Amino acid sequence: MSKNRIAQIFLASFAACLIFFTYFLESYKKKDSKIEKQIIEKETKNLDASVSSLIENITYTGSNNNEVFFEINSAVSEIFDDKPNLSYMKEVNAVIRLIDGRVIYIKADRAVYNKLTNDTFFIGNIVATEKNNKITCDNLDFLLTENLIKIYNNIHINSEEGLLLADKVNIDMLEKNANIFMYDNKSRVKVKIQN
Repeated sequence: MSKNRIAQIFLASFAACLIFFTYFLESYKKKDSKIEKQIIEKETKNLDASVSSLIENITYTGSNNNEVFFEINSAVSEIFDDKPNLSYMKEVNAVIRLIDGRVIYIKADRAVYNKLTNDTFFIGNIVATEKNNKITCDNLDFLLTENLIKIYNNIHINSEEGLLLADKVNIDMLEKNANIFMYDNKSRVKVKIQN
């Protein structure tokens, strides 16, 4: 083959590749971006249809008849049309004042607050403190309807007296006592007492 023939084949191949990449891939990218836009619009419509309110920096306060007072603050709260009495909160801080004067501070990633019952379900990276006691766990239910605080999943309780590891702790706010459980009957609550 002559040099001219090789140059012609090379130029024709280059032109074919250039046309292919310019038109075919460009239309493929446009089609891909159209599909992506449709998906985003569909998700946005679904979100807008289900969320009736999105509130920033919200505070709920209240009490029960047994002189337990609370204040729950959230950076963001969502209220859905199908569950208008529930507030789904993110970045949550709470203060609970018990009848005997003790104050419990709770910090959590998320919480669900029931506006009718004042029950609150804290979820994720929970840190609860009361005087020199510190509790970390995954779930904490503040149930005013039952005068009960339920703490469960990955519980670590640190206090001046020592350390306690358990699966579940129920605290009766009126009787001022706690029941400590393990999910598996063969397992035991772990307690380390400091001298």
